[in-house]
Amino acid sequence: MPKFTPLVLFIACTGAEPIDEPTEPTDPVDTGDEPGGDDAAWHCIDRAWTATADGPDVWTVATEHYDLRWEGTQEEAEEAAKILEMAWLGMDEYWQANPGSSELLKVRFFADETAWADAVSADGSEVPIGAGGYYWPPTKTAFFYRQPTIYYNHTLMIHEVVHQFHDLTGNPINDLPSWYVEGLAEYLGRHDWDGRCGRLGRLPLVSRDDIADKALARWGSASLSEVLDSTGPADRPLAWAFVRYMEATHGEGWTRAREGADQALGPINDLFREELGDPEVYTRDFSGWLAAEQETFEPVYLEWIHRRPDEVIGFAEGASTIAPANEPTGTFAARMHWESGYAGVLTGFTDSQNWTALFVTREGAVSSFVVTDNAVAWDGVSEVGAVADGASLRWDGTALSVGSARVPWDEPHTLNGGMAAYDAEVRFAEITVED
Repeated sequence: MPKFTPLVLFIACTGAEPIDEPTEPTDPVDTGDEPGGDDAAWHCIDRAWTATADGPDVWTVATEHYDLRWEGTQEEAEEAAKILEMAWLGMDEYWQANPGSSELLKVRFFADETAWADAVSADGSEVPIGAGGYYWPPTKTAFFYRQPTIYYNHTLMIHEVVHQFHDLTGNPINDLPSWYVEGLAEYLGRHDWDGRCGRLGRLPLVSRDDIADKALARWGSASLSEVLDSTGPADRPLAWAFVRYMEATHGEGWTRAREGADQALGPINDLFREELGDPEVYTRDFSGWLAAEQETFEPVYLEWIHRRPDEVIGFAEGASTIAPANEPTGTFAARMHWESGYAGVLTGFTDSQNWTALFVTREGAVSSFVVTDNAVAWDGVSEVGAVADGASLRWDGTALSVGSARVPWDEPHTLNGGMAAYDAEVRFAEITVED
């Protein structure tokens, strides 16, 4: 069990970043419903592209469709290349069309905002204020820079290449209303990606940039008509919500409206009304849908990476990372995959300085981790024997089950359970949460 000095006790809770609010390759393959889940098609990439050094911590990758320049590590660049090709397959499916040029599409990722702004300016554009990325139509280039989390780096990358793909596939995006252009990019940018297969237009289990929560907070200050007609305070979260709602509930009529707009057949607000009528008739249904369409967990410390509808990775080096459920939970269960350190469950959460967790090691030591006013107390609870990779973990409010072993825990706790890891990278798979 770790030994703590008073200083380290304090750092244990604060060392991870709290959330504040911003080989011969084969061709890529689209395998439809692989690897499982709901009915949306998965797009799988069975090719690896090798990044070439282009300076200190600068890498270039030429894929089937993209010319990527990446400031960071080679591993990051090569992973981003695969995600770009997955996104191409998803966008091609979504629009049933693609830019169709043999010219590779330019994507540029920068280590910080200053380098990004310099590159945007050098490309002939004014630098947008308060943006994390930018697509510049005259040079057909997507620019973005490093964000606080890995998942949002990839989300922002897909967001910008959605603009690029959209612009080059039909009606130029400068001729379309901002809410529609941004709503599509926000919608498609949120994705599943498990390292091989992915899908666009997903709702993450957990993310720092919780757009669904932001949309819910903003809803009520604008009507659906104001979003559609660009006459009210519609912003990106509401634009995302409008697009996602229409995709989920009125797909055929919405598709005809947006395809007409993309083909310059008329303004999207007029086409929408022709296909779906007065948007205000959907207000009550939209309100209920948005309240339910929320992420399952809240990241309190970093980092968490959404992978699949029932799978995330949480990791922190020398510190804790936690993600409580957004709603009270009766049970939490998952399969854990990790090599070293501590994997576990939150048994209670009040705020970032007051929470409890039960951790287990691969060797089978179960410990309690109680945080009170940001001070930590570790205690040994039980031994369950060596824990196999992929072992089941279940918290039911009274006991922690690790595989077939059951460890009672009757210390004070709340119903806001969730995921926890300490000095480890843990993949939580087959996650289930029940009231």
